[in-house]
Amino acid sequence: GAPRPAAAAEAAGEVPRTHPLAYRVAFWFMRQLFDRYLTTHITGRSHLPPPGQGAIMAINHTSALDYVAGHAYGHPGFVAIKREAAYRPLRWIGGIPVNRDKQDFEALRSMRAVLAAGNLLGIAPEGTRSRDGRLRPFDPGFVWLALKADVPVIPCAIHGAHVLLPPGRRLPRRGPLWVRI
Repeated sequence: GAPRPAAAAEAAGEVPRTHPLAYRVAFWFMRQLFDRYLTTHITGRSHLPPPGQGAIMAINHTSALDYVAGHAYGHPGFVAIKREAAYRPLRWIGGIPVNRDKQDFEALRSMRAVLAAGNLLGIAPEGTRSRDGRLRPFDPGFVWLALKADVPVIPCAIHGAHVLLPPGRRLPRRGPLWVRI
């Protein structure tokens, strides 16, 4: 869909506040990690909507390195995160806390506002991180959200993240990481 006016965003809820300095620091860190420490290969950026057009980026979730999707997008956006991980710095860079154990209407309102305001929203349709690196079944809630917000869903496949930073490991191994949009 076309970008919506701010009034539509307000009707859906409020766009969460972000912190510009936190974004700059986070993007600097991501550039160091993904462009200098790891060997990151990104393809398909041409499939991304321009800034100002809302869309959902559906991301497979196998590792904490999946934040490479935000690096691949290259612009500030928002991402649904589990409520337990929603400490302040992640909220400052666009994290929207979601209670995964029940329907979280507050999070849905925030996500609809983000999309109505023309922002990209990253969602892991699996709902949680894969423990073994294999794709898990999708929760169909992201499809409902895309239909309600009238925005496209852009698939984003991340390969190699589980090998470089599996659950329980604190620092990533060096190696290749692929992002295909």
